[in-house]
Amino acid sequence: MTYLTRDSRLLILRVVIFSLLLLSASLIPAGEISGEILCSNDSRAFKKATIEYSSAVSPGDRTTIKIKIETGGEWMFDVNVRVHSSIFQPNEKVKSVRAIPCDGRGGVEQMTFDMKVSDHVEPGHYEIAVTVDYVRPKPGDPGTRLHIVVSKTFTMEVAYIPQRMNIYVVANDIDWELSGDLIESLFPNRQVVRVKPAAKGTYWLRQLRGFIIILGGPDAYDGVGDVVKEILDWTEITALRTPNYYGHIRRSVEGLLYPVTILAGYDRFLTQKAVEDYGNQVKTFIDYYPGPKVVAKTITWYPEGT
Repeated sequence: MTYLTRDSRLLILRVVIFSLLLLSASLIPAGEISGEILCSNDSRAFKKATIEYSSAVSPGDRTTIKIKIETGGEWMFDVNVRVHSSIFQPNEKVKSVRAIPCDGRGGVEQMTFDMKVSDHVEPGHYEIAVTVDYVRPKPGDPGTRLHIVVSKTFTMEVAYIPQRMNIYVVANDIDWELSGDLIESLFPNRQVVRVKPAAKGTYWLRQLRGFIIILGGPDAYDGVGDVVKEILDWTEITALRTPNYYGHIRRSVEGLLYPVTILAGYDRFLTQKAVEDYGNQVKTFIDYYPGPKVVAKTITWYPEGT
């Protein structure tokens, strides 16, 4: 019987171990090694996204766009998400996240974009673009980064939304002193801005992007009367010059977003009486003025090619 020496047994053992290592290496499919991490590239990295946004905004608004990305692959990758539209200032924002580790479990990434709508954008429907660029190692070449870009567009309406508009009160000093506090109390959730006439006529009113209330009749001083006479007809002007008369009148004026309300009486005290008696009617008209229905919208996006 032949006995192997200790050195011979060690040599055979080393050959067997080396052979097993070669065999195991040959069983690992090409392209699955990324650095020191073993990953597979046969599943979708970007499964779906959910985008939440407001259906309508006003010029100057801040609006929030929420994006949730669900991932499902087993690659370590980064995600760059870009929201872009001509209505925003600045036009785009980009956020970057490390989406998932190389553990095969996938995950969920949520991000919020706080966007400022331009003060000067015209009403209309505008496209909003969401672009996702996700970067991962190129299969079989861990030193090379692979960019895959997918994008989605949706429409947002820019409109003058009545529920968000300021209240502009055209009044001289006396009428504002007598009635300003009451008007402000009628609209606690709106900004009430007192203005004086900037010129004769009504053309200058076009720069006021909101509801307009005028205090005083055709003879109110500081230019208020001149504005009133441009809006009312002769019968209404004559009525306001009648002793003990007061009331409220609503008129559409060319070039203005919303009808103008005039609260006036024969004198300053009857103008104050008009505010006291008809103020709630004016509030109801303004608060319930029809406009675009603003709702929160959600779209689900299943990107292709990911």
